[in-house]
Amino acid sequence: MIRSIYRQYPSNQNTGTTSDVTFSNVDVTNNLNTRVFNSSETVETKDNIILLNKGQTGSEISTDESGVEIDRGSSAKFRMVFNKIKQFFIVGFAGTEQRVATCEDAPSNTSITYYDTATKSFVTDSTIRRGGVGILIAGTQFRGPRYTTGSATSDLIIGQFSTGKNILFGRNVTATFEEQMRLADNGDFSTAKVMQTVEGGIAIKLLNNTGATLLRGYIVDVDTSGNGMVKLNPIDTPDAIGVVYQDIPDGSSGWIVISGMAYVIYANNAVSGQFARTCITGDAGAAAGKGFAEALPAPPSTNTHFYENGHILETKVAGQLVLTALHFN
Repeated sequence: MIRSIYRQYPSNQNTGTTSDVTFSNVDVTNNLNTRVFNSSETVETKDNIILLNKGQTGSEISTDESGVEIDRGSSAKFRMVFNKIKQFFIVGFAGTEQRVATCEDAPSNTSITYYDTATKSFVTDSTIRRGGVGILIAGTQFRGPRYTTGSATSDLIIGQFSTGKNILFGRNVTATFEEQMRLADNGDFSTAKVMQTVEGGIAIKLLNNTGATLLRGYIVDVDTSGNGMVKLNPIDTPDAIGVVYQDIPDGSSGWIVISGMAYVIYANNAVSGQFARTCITGDAGAAAGKGFAEALPAPPSTNTHFYENGHILETKVAGQLVLTALHFN
């Protein structure tokens, strides 16, 4: 080839096969074999796009990969190539390359990014975004790790928003949500059988089988007609066990506050600091389930002691809900 050029363009340079020859411009009309070695330290081109694998026929490259390799001497080559089998670019040292993931055209700067296997790219989800103090999640639920119990695989649901802005905590087993804890919109925090109320009480869940609705604030006693049942505390009956936290329809289970603080209905006017007990015969306005307020006995009689339901924390008239520090004997 060099000699052919010399015949067309005579030169005063030695054009032997081992000579170093300089030309201003060289046009090559035929192939330079299948491989060309260029010893230049810098290669510059005015082309905007470098085309590899030109002339390929069919729908795919004939070799497994096409791209760029960097020779690092005795160290492993660094490669950036398109992999035909994986259908994406891989980059890295030879033998340890990793895929190159792209990003959507207009990602959100406040959303959480995740890898989408369908598009083989990183995308952002507007329903999962970072806020000023944490991660905000829109929708119905967000989930924790998946775990296996026996032969069943379950998702641990660490929160699920429900009607009334309650947040439920539990697990999802075979597509059925099992509630295990609840943080209600009003601040109540509960499990299946115990609750910490917003007023500062501890409540347990028991069954109303009285034939009527048990109303909030009424004092209850054990109903011995069945297991786990309560009834209104009768007049002249000591050893009440708790106060109805929310109305409980007949035949339903509901929350009974057994310690801490709760709102109680009293048969008479209540004054902050007074002693609180259940009703006995002779009390003005005495009725089953109502409390009675009186000056603190000094000391209380044995009967008074066992009728006690706590100490009054605010002043209100008869028939109103009164905040009470519960103390059942």
